[in-house]
Amino acid sequence: MTTTTLATRPAITPAATVAAYGLRQPTVADAQASLERIYGPDEAPSIWAELALSGRVAIDIDEVVTTMLASSHDVVRLCGQALQIRLRSYAHLSAAQAAVG
Repeated sequence: MTTTTLATRPAITPAATVAAYGLRQPTVADAQASLERIYGPDEAPSIWAELALSGRVAIDIDEVVTTMLASSHDVVRLCGQALQIRLRSYAHLSAAQAAVG
């Protein structure tokens, strides 16, 4: 079985949509929203701050996912895994769409 890491996934266009599938590339806002859905609007900002992601101006989704996967919180790691699955799915479907034109 071949494992695709964030570093080895196919190159993708940021914030694009794979038209044939209606799938949008996950964003940093999606990561924040996932934490807010789980922890609520009162606790999510402190979790985000604990991940040392608060106040960052230039941050990309790969860095966010990597940080979430390294978290000591089981639920945060699970959110990171879900985002990683979405990123991989988007990348592979995007590559497939490009290959068929």
